[in-house]
Amino acid sequence: MGQQVMNHDHTVAIGEIRTVRRELPKASEYAEFTSSYELLNRAGGPVAVRIEPPGGDTPVIYVARPDIIRSILRDDGAFGLANYDEAFPNTSFFLSDGERRVYQLKRRIMKDILGHSEHGAKPGDLDMESIAKDVATVVADALSRLDKPQFDILRDFKSMTIYLIAVRTFGVRGSPSILVKLLRTLKAVATRRPLRLTPISSEMHAMLGSCQLFFLQLFGNFRNKNTIFRLVGQSVSRRLKSDCRAVLSAVPPPNSLAEKLLGVRASLLADETLDASEDEIDEALEDILLEFVTTLVMIVDTGFANLLQAIAQTQTSFFDAIASVSDPAHADAFINDALRRNSPTGQVLRRAKKDAQIGTDPVKEGEDLILLVGQASLDEETFPEPLAIRIDRPRSGYLHFGPYEGVHACFGQKWALTIIRQMLIALDVFDSLHFTSDHVGDLRTFQGQPESWIVTYRRNTDTHEIST
Repeated sequence: MGQQVMNHDHTVAIGEIRTVRRELPKASEYAEFTSSYELLNRAGGPVAVRIEPPGGDTPVIYVARPDIIRSILRDDGAFGLANYDEAFPNTSFFLSDGERRVYQLKRRIMKDILGHSEHGAKPGDLDMESIAKDVATVVADALSRLDKPQFDILRDFKSMTIYLIAVRTFGVRGSPSILVKLLRTLKAVATRRPLRLTPISSEMHAMLGSCQLFFLQLFGNFRNKNTIFRLVGQSVSRRLKSDCRAVLSAVPPPNSLAEKLLGVRASLLADETLDASEDEIDEALEDILLEFVTTLVMIVDTGFANLLQAIAQTQTSFFDAIASVSDPAHADAFINDALRRNSPTGQVLRRAKKDAQIGTDPVKEGEDLILLVGQASLDEETFPEPLAIRIDRPRSGYLHFGPYEGVHACFGQKWALTIIRQMLIALDVFDSLHFTSDHVGDLRTFQGQPESWIVTYRRNTDTHEIST
């Protein structure tokens, strides 16, 4: 312990990787996570835990120390994203590693035509600030005219705002299915709060439910251990991709990402030097649209809910929170640190592309790594007063959207911060607004995620309607 090793331009302290061999014939993902989490949290515990299942299954390494996680995330040469694509065979999601023609084509579209200098840059010239402000203001305005002086800030405000922003930005609407209807029913039963359904809210639940099932397969069923979840995830991903295909096959909304992608398609088809078929071009465009829809919907969905949790748990008033994000100099800092405290991303996946090292400990090619960024974001040495929301922390230290910058930075993080900020500012339309019960007592969750939360307010007088 204490020796240092250089990894690119970052120095990380060396520590041991504790190896644990499972005794059960088929250890569950949850059992692996629990045993690893307990070891990593123990005083004087290891830097990482390697789980070696019986029967020759690929080992999994759990890491929870911020400096080592940051080093792994920035080492694109040794650690890649192949395990993301494994969750959805025959589909090239998330610009994962590989030499496939569609992958290379997607890189060209994202970098050269949509204005990406790198994976994390802002795509195109879509004015997300104005879109988010307009939509969030209209939804909040309409909710302030309800018959009763209360509403569900997650289902009624958050979900509807995200859905309408997605429709305007991407041109993709929700497509109801048996799976999302079942998920909707389970949520109503688990939270003991029925969902009010209208034609637009049914589309909203379809889109959000599909994205949730999609990410459940990707992260919750990592390494495809449960066949049912894998089949559900693949079914949902096919439906989502079909929705994207339908948008690209029709006349998309003006100034939407779908419209821009169709312009890209025409340019690619006219490029005689491009070594790609029409079908490959279409597949790449569908995948890109799907990535934007699912990623942005989910990080804003979980991000805004977790922001509210942080506000309530720190007993910050809505007035103070809105004032903080209304100041452009402090907005991103406040939101980022609240999301660090209540991370919307519990874990990030990587796979060793070649034999590598964590400190002096070897990692073999093909071994999977689960980086516990939620736990790392509460590390006291890296983040003094980890449960406090502070605006003086360096943003380069945050992990809740993955690495802040670089080739695998989350391309939705810049838009997500803008949308979450405008959603919070829109709540200023209420004369007063506060959580019911004792801050967090009325929060209802589903599978550990915030699902329903009632707030009360003082009425205003004018009227406004929600439009799409």
